[in-house]
Amino acid sequence: METAVAKLLNGIYRAMPKMGNRAKDKVFTVSLLLLFLMMFADSSGLVPMRYLYCYSFGCLCLGVTVLASLRGEIAAVRFRRPLVYIWMLFGLLQVVSAFINSVDYLADAVMFLAGFPIVYAAWGSMGFDHAFRLLRRAVIYSFIVMLPINAVLFPMTGAHYNGLFANENGFAFYLTAVFVCLLPCVFSEEKSKKCAGFIVLEGICAALLYYSNSRSGQLASLVALAVFLAMEWKAGRMRKKQLLRLLILAVACVLLCLLLFPLLAVTLYVPRMAFDEDNRFRLLSMADVQWGQIFRVAKEKMQVSGLSADNISSGRIALWAEFLRSLNWTGHETGFGVYVPSRGQVYATAHNYFLQQAVSHGIPAGLISLVLLVYAGILTLVETVRRKSAPEYLFTLTMSIAFGAMAMLTSMEVIYTFPATLVYFLAQGTVFIRNEASRDGTPEEGKKL
Repeated sequence: METAVAKLLNGIYRAMPKMGNRAKDKVFTVSLLLLFLMMFADSSGLVPMRYLYCYSFGCLCLGVTVLASLRGEIAAVRFRRPLVYIWMLFGLLQVVSAFINSVDYLADAVMFLAGFPIVYAAWGSMGFDHAFRLLRRAVIYSFIVMLPINAVLFPMTGAHYNGLFANENGFAFYLTAVFVCLLPCVFSEEKSKKCAGFIVLEGICAALLYYSNSRSGQLASLVALAVFLAMEWKAGRMRKKQLLRLLILAVACVLLCLLLFPLLAVTLYVPRMAFDEDNRFRLLSMADVQWGQIFRVAKEKMQVSGLSADNISSGRIALWAEFLRSLNWTGHETGFGVYVPSRGQVYATAHNYFLQQAVSHGIPAGLISLVLLVYAGILTLVETVRRKSAPEYLFTLTMSIAFGAMAMLTSMEVIYTFPATLVYFLAQGTVFIRNEASRDGTPEEGKKL
């Protein structure tokens, strides 16, 4: 497989027209940005699409990044054998489920069996640090583009703000990915003006996480921040300048959490458009603003005294129990759902990534997905420590921690529907590839990426 991937990429490189590396970087970034904007269009309902169209466009964009990442011929690609076996087994279980339950499952199976390995090999050929820098840039650009769209078409009027996403959890998980992508910019940027801009963006991201009232997204972001700071401290990079930036970031987050919503709400004096219940545009007024609701709900969600475990989990425990009863060895067709008596409705997702994999593809697939995430996470932690928190490994670690926290509380298994899921899997290249292949075929051990 390794030789086949190397031959494929070298054949593509020889057939490509010559282009400068700076131009390739721009093509790489724009392709990923377009991919995230496509997800926005689909999630918001502005341009509803079948998943096949999203999948096809997503594969096209990632294919362009493969072309843009090739900077020369590579002589070898070395996959990490224990991990790749688990990875391929999970992909094969999805293929089996596709033949038994629904052919729709083939789409993500192809990504696991071929798509991601090819992306990892190509991105690794130019250095994961550089590839991840461009990935983070695309995520941050998408966030900047999203802000005015939310302000105009999806303004905030109260608690559980979800912006252009279908629900507040989907919004919060995207914001968590943005939060993780901004962390290296805040603490490593040398230019003060750029750093100030990144701090403001991080503060806005934290404020929107607060307004979403999604405890799972907030928890994932806080855990990722704690891990990032701990690894930076262990690597000896938390000096006075970084500590000052952390203090400024904390102040910015608090101020923006308190002030951003009132500032945005006041602007509703200018008529704004929004979607009504029938998905039609209407004008908003100050009467639509639920003053203080968002802060009241946030306070209520922090109070757990006297509540049952099911109430604390927002009904997830009862939901998980019903989905656990539905498990079998081969999985279910797409669109399968269960009725939850305590909630009085049918749920189509299990609100747990591993449980959802078991529901869709069978018990073995659920267990393998858990083993895959845990094993990849342990490898990432070991490599991050061994390489003294090299930027590309630290990014993979923080994104893995954030995804792991989110995976316990939401499904988000569809790759081209959830931006955070896509970013997580793209970040796994550092542990999937044993070491990066240089353009003359010699491993670049110890190279700072």
